[in-house]
Amino acid sequence: MIEPIIVENSARASAIGDTIAAFPALAAFAWRQTEPVEVYLACAVCRPLLPDHAKICQLTERPTRGVVLDIQEIAQRHLRSGASMSQGYMEAIGLPDVARVKIPEISIEIGEQPETMQQFDVLLAPFSHSDFGTNTKIWPKENWVTLIMALRQEGLAVGLLGTTQDLHEWEFWQEQPVKNIIDYPLQEVGHLMLKSKVVISTDNGINWMAQALKVRHIVLLPQTSHPNWSGNLAGNGFNLPVTADSATVIAAARGAIAHAKQK
Repeated sequence: MIEPIIVENSARASAIGDTIAAFPALAAFAWRQTEPVEVYLACAVCRPLLPDHAKICQLTERPTRGVVLDIQEIAQRHLRSGASMSQGYMEAIGLPDVARVKIPEISIEIGEQPETMQQFDVLLAPFSHSDFGTNTKIWPKENWVTLIMALRQEGLAVGLLGTTQDLHEWEFWQEQPVKNIIDYPLQEVGHLMLKSKVVISTDNGINWMAQALKVRHIVLLPQTSHPNWSGNLAGNGFNLPVTADSATVIAAARGAIAHAKQK
């Protein structure tokens, strides 16, 4: 009997990007089995995103035993190796075809679009949590303010993705001229992303959702992270270092918006 697979992050519970990156590994593993595989996602908000799969049975309660895929441990081994996060999961499961797993194979399920939904030209996802105890994922707040001012001066509708806790920890965002999209279900966030012209984020779960949904996005990566690990590999965006100045990001955003208008 196949033991259940437990996807978790020992550093934090709400590891959205880490969990999304596990989906290709889970699907590849399940297809190779003769019976359904039980999967438990510790990140509860991600459970509705797991695509329907004939051989995956999703659990809502953590099993007492199983194969644990801990992103904290996997990341320590693969972060600087040049492998993608999904490839790290594949190797941890023990699948031989690690090299053939690529980010574009990630898919998520967001369901039908609500009948009434706001639309934003630009979505910002600035909130990043612990990078193994450092703050290397943080883009300076003065850069965000400059970026917002430039976008607003061009008449663009700007939305801020995050949680109540994020706003509490980053109080200056409460004063910015953006629409707060706070504590939305991830399925609704996915639809907002699909309707936007560009998503700009640090290295967080929204970056991974953008890759999975293949929406235009710009990700600000920490210097400690190899671009293949969590950067854009799906061809729908590009990477900038988190050390980039606001002018560089503004130029990239204008380019993405111009490209969107051509379609």
